[in-house]
Amino acid sequence: MLPTAHLELDYEAVIGSAQKLRHIFAREDSWPADDMTREEDLVDLMRHEKEFELRLAFAFTVLSPIRDRCLGCVYVNPATKAAYAAEVLLWAVSHGMSDESARSLDSALEHSVREWIGSAWSFTSAVAFPGRDQSWDEWDTLQWRGEAVPRIAEDAQTIVMYDARACGLAL
Repeated sequence: MLPTAHLELDYEAVIGSAQKLRHIFAREDSWPADDMTREEDLVDLMRHEKEFELRLAFAFTVLSPIRDRCLGCVYVNPATKAAYAAEVLLWAVSHGMSDESARSLDSALEHSVREWIGSAWSFTSAVAFPGRDQSWDEWDTLQWRGEAVPRIAEDAQTIVMYDARACGLAL
């Protein structure tokens, strides 16, 4: 899970990888803002925690082996596109390492997550990896799901019916 207890580790990873993250959930995204505060990150984590608790969506922290650094995150969300059962979005940190090391970490994380999704989750139809399996241009041409799904609002408590028109959660 991506719990509020990981706030400091998550905040450091998010702020350090902000430029990269603006292309993980969409072709161009404004999240995270350059001036994002710990309090704003805490609200995001509270929302992820609540969605996990209610089994609406699942966000996971990827920690270093000694659990002292956030290496990235994995999100298993309801599909926004009609042809899929779910969407998996993931990112690995890129700050504080060479480009080659960052690419290697990202590749290893993606490989592990694909194996885990295939073996531990029982989806009845295809799982999408937007921005990875197809370009964002290709992704944008696919048909939207057409029905709202329950998600948690920005207050981290209220369930809203979300008719997605973007990956992730752009409420």
